[in-house]
Amino acid sequence: MKSGNLISLVLFFLLRIALAILFVCVCVCVCVCVCVWFYINFRIFLSVLMKNVTGILIGIVLNL
Repeated sequence: MKSGNLISLVLFFLLRIALAILFVCVCVCVCVCVCVWFYINFRIFLSVLMKNVTGILIGIVLNL
C-alpha cells in the first residue's frame, strides 16, 4: 500500500469521526434548546392556568 493511500484513508476516518462528534454536539444543542423552550412555555401556561383557577375560586367564594 502506498503511503499516499494510507494518509488518505487515515484522513477519511478522522473526518468521519469529526463529523460524528459534530453531529452529536448539534443533537445535544437542539435537545437543550427544545427543553428550555418547553420549560419556558410550560411555566407561562401554568402561571396563566393558576391565575385563572385562583380567580374562579375567589369568584365562587365571594358569590357564596
